[in-house]
Amino acid sequence: MTNQELFDIVVTHARKQNARALDGGSCRYRTRDGLKCFAGALIADEFYDAKLEGRAVYNIDVERALVRSGVTDAQISLVGDLQSVHDHYTPEHWGARFANISHRWKVRYRENNPA
Repeated sequence: MTNQELFDIVVTHARKQNARALDGGSCRYRTRDGLKCFAGALIADEFYDAKLEGRAVYNIDVERALVRSGVTDAQISLVGDLQSVHDHYTPEHWGARFANISHRWKVRYRENNPA
């Protein structure tokens, strides 16, 4: 997967879900009610394990799940940047954050159009 494809998957997921994946106030890769954080949206069902919860994107087990799901080692930093948006900003601020990331990573972001 290219950086553009990864970015588009996350932006599309964010727009569709329009909510942070929180459980008890903590960010989660997947919540009991089906929400996914931005990194969680990139982890294929067959590679997700509840043991990943509470671990950062840069944890070896999380990285392994992401790579098995098609994310390259070189893209883990991009995933980390996107995950930071999920963890630290509410949906109304995501657009500006995505625009910043798109500039930094040289990918296309269309604020008012589907990814």
